Amino acid sequence: MVDLEKELGPLINKFNQAKDEMKKQKVEKKQSDEDFKEQFKTFSIEQIKPIMDKYQEFLVSKGQQCQIFVKPSNGYSKWEEPSICLRVGFPSNYASYSEIRFTTKGESISIYQSVFTPSGGGRGGNLGPYKKDEITNDFLERTLTSFVKSIYDKDWSFSSFPTR
Repeated sequence: MVDLEKELGPLINKFNQAKDEMKKQKVEKKQSDEDFKEQFKTFSIEQIKPIMDKYQEFLVSKGQQCQIFVKPSNGYSKWEEPSICLRVGFPSNYASYSEIRFTTKGESISIYQSVFTPSGGGRGGNLGPYKKDEITNDFLERTLTSFVKSIYDKDWSFSSFPTR
């Protein structure tokens, strides 16, 4: 007769320990991600938004449509990562706009840009990931300046610009 405890017990115990360790790591990772999201919400309001405010004020003073969105504004949901977005709109019947969005990706920050093109299309892409300490005021100003230049530094032939 086979002694199951002696023969299989150590294998099952080793499996259970590995399973418990994976479960513990998953819980710790989830908590770490949640903690980072909370840090990001504070960071985005205290560090990113003031710089975006400066760009918004400038663009509006030049007659441009520009808004800042903090999403979700009433706390984030498990389906949506917290983010802050600078959106530059164009008066047209197509509701066209360009935007740059800072959001969390695990324990890092990802930047997504979508830029409207004169032909009515657009292009976009992700930058990053970045660690929070890489997102300095100088970095933000360089990134936002580059973003605004990418919108306006092109041939805006109004014959192809969608207006109403």
